[in-house]
Amino acid sequence: MKGKTIQWRDEFSTGNDILDIQHKELITRISKLLEEAELLNTAAISGTIDFLFDYVYSHFVLEEKMMIQTGYPDFEVHLEQHTYYVKYINNLKKTRLITRELISEMQSVLLVWFLEHIIMEDRKMAEHLREYCHNGYSSN
Repeated sequence: MKGKTIQWRDEFSTGNDILDIQHKELITRISKLLEEAELLNTAAISGTIDFLFDYVYSHFVLEEKMMIQTGYPDFEVHLEQHTYYVKYINNLKKTRLITRELISEMQSVLLVWFLEHIIMEDRKMAEHLREYCHNGYSSN
């Protein structure tokens, strides 16, 4: 991870402006966390993990609300994935020692898992939201 910054790519786009803005922010913050972890900057790591926990939680609540409102058929599977990710970040908040192994695990779970979740799950959910809106749904 050292020296690398993850940049937003078109393949991450869901086509939903709100979700994409939040996903971009999360990718930026996760990248920052991994950079700080490489430097063993404990104070910055702790602050970024706290931010990620709060931001991820509110982002997932928004997605879950949208899925419930539109009757998303894969809601339960999506919810399980969200629960896993939130628990992982919550466990990171309790971590006191940053090791090379933990940095590698964080890269795998926080970044790779998240990017795969966007590509595989969130894009599918966003397509459902577009179809639902196209068929007369109004957020009012």
